[in-house]
Amino acid sequence: MHSCCQIMAAVNNIDLNARYSRHHPERNLLYRTVETYWPLFLREQERVGRSLPIFIKDEFKNFLECGIPEFGFIRTYCHACRESGIVPFSCKKRGFCPSCCARRMNDEAAHIVDSVLPEVPTRQWVLSFPYRLRYQMAHNPKLTNQILSIFIQAIGSHQKRLAKKVGLKAQSLGR
Repeated sequence: MHSCCQIMAAVNNIDLNARYSRHHPERNLLYRTVETYWPLFLREQERVGRSLPIFIKDEFKNFLECGIPEFGFIRTYCHACRESGIVPFSCKKRGFCPSCCARRMNDEAAHIVDSVLPEVPTRQWVLSFPYRLRYQMAHNPKLTNQILSIFIQAIGSHQKRLAKKVGLKAQSLGR
């Protein structure tokens, strides 16, 4: 292997003997289930006179094309070591694609840990909603923003009360 590839591998903590291996999403159960029943579901929806929002149709279409070379790929080549290959495009959606959701989750977690959070004890807050409200929030960004503002305000108030209990002054609380 060429020295520039060895340097890049060392910097990125990559095993020099490792080779990219496509994950073949078309082989997993979720993919096969969606591929088989999604067209049937759409036909049944049409038959009964119902339609789905475009974003849902797009999500499923993109999921079925995610990681499949026939729907697009990038060709890679290293001039130094003369290795080449293809990497299929991913859907990069936020819905239910396991590959893209896992990648996004890992990337976001790494960014938060490396660049956002200070090295202090941290608490995670999780907010969940009843299904009917989730559906309304999915279709109404103003409602989602209002609920998020209330949530952030409630956590901020709680944190300020806790800070005062341990003796932090108002100046250090950002007032």
